[in-house]
Amino acid sequence: MYENYTLRSMASNPYPRRTLYHRLLNYRESNKLFFRIETDSGITGFGCSAFDEEVTGETEHTIKKALNDIAIPMLLGENPLAYHDILNRMRNEMLQSPTAMASVDMALYDILGKKHNSPFINFLGEEGIVLKVASPLEFAL
Repeated sequence: MYENYTLRSMASNPYPRRTLYHRLLNYRESNKLFFRIETDSGITGFGCSAFDEEVTGETEHTIKKALNDIAIPMLLGENPLAYHDILNRMRNEMLQSPTAMASVDMALYDILGKKHNSPFINFLGEEGIVLKVASPLEFAL
């Protein structure tokens, strides 16, 4: 079972830097398409596509089309724990849909973590890993 739904949120100032450069990049709207996969055993995985046509060329319509026409048929009947093989096959088919691909990626990793009752970061193999959480703009600078 799967479903997707879209959330649009307005941000008063998502990038509160003071320079003109940062003000020019101050996006006021954030669009996200959430993707949910439910396995036969009842585990639910969630993924998210934060689409921006200017960045990836994707729109809500193109993401939904990629998910419905490519991802869902490729996922049906597959073992979600074989995520590596699924994602490798899917990448070849979804080259023009990186944001849609990311939502499937997240949902499969979410299922993996829930199946093993462990946060996904524990599967990365290193103790004491620190993940920085910041805006894409902050990562780019």
